[in-house]
Amino acid sequence: MGAEMIVEHLSNPDAVAHAGGDAGRPGAALARDIRAAGRLHEELAGHLVACAGPAERVRGSGGVPGIPLNTRAVDARRDLLAVLSSWSALVVEELGVAAPERSAPALAGFLAGHADWLAGHDAGPDAAEEFRDLVRRADRVVHGSAGKQVPLGSCPRPTCTGALVARLGPADSDRESVIVCLARDDHRWTPRQWHALAFTATEPARPARRPLGVTEIAAAWRVPPGTVYWLAKTHGWRRHRDGRKVFYEREDVLRTMATREGAA
Repeated sequence: MGAEMIVEHLSNPDAVAHAGGDAGRPGAALARDIRAAGRLHEELAGHLVACAGPAERVRGSGGVPGIPLNTRAVDARRDLLAVLSSWSALVVEELGVAAPERSAPALAGFLAGHADWLAGHDAGPDAAEEFRDLVRRADRVVHGSAGKQVPLGSCPRPTCTGALVARLGPADSDRESVIVCLARDDHRWTPRQWHALAFTATEPARPARRPLGVTEIAAAWRVPPGTVYWLAKTHGWRRHRDGRKVFYEREDVLRTMATREGAA
């Protein structure tokens, strides 16, 4: 990385994205993975105590006797912080900028801000590969095989061609479902936000207030399909059929679910 490119990056970080005539932002994908690494580090804090799966009882200094730790979550958080720290140190050393606070959110924000420069560095491909693999492994710890993944259609964000899935935690967990795009980690919604999305992969022409399918309702509110049918019958949801598939009016579903959540 030449000195003139460093100067150009510091005065105009986006200018590096066009160095060599390349269009767009070469560090966009890297920045997304860096931000995901920071977010996952914080999310993993809620998975440190093991309910099931690989665990060990840690005793002695730094551990609390009798507390079963999820060693996969512990290892993933350690690795995320170490990788964020090491690549941030490279940026600080070569650009001569002030180092961020050594916390995952601060490091991720700092590094994402220099992602275009890092992507153009000789070590850029190594950084991209390391963050991509690390985020994939950490995401498996958070949303791993203990949960369930339900396909919901295509991502509603403009120009995005990714597939959307609902990731459900274990049935005995308080962890809420999350709706995520498989192509873009920053395209994600909570179930509360999800019901406002008007789309499916196979029915792009449906109106903005389209009815909701049984699978979609079950995934968003983490209830079995049988419960959806029971709620529909009990509360008189207006029903539509498309072949063998059943859809319910969105307003009826939301009214019932809001009442259930308020009573919980």
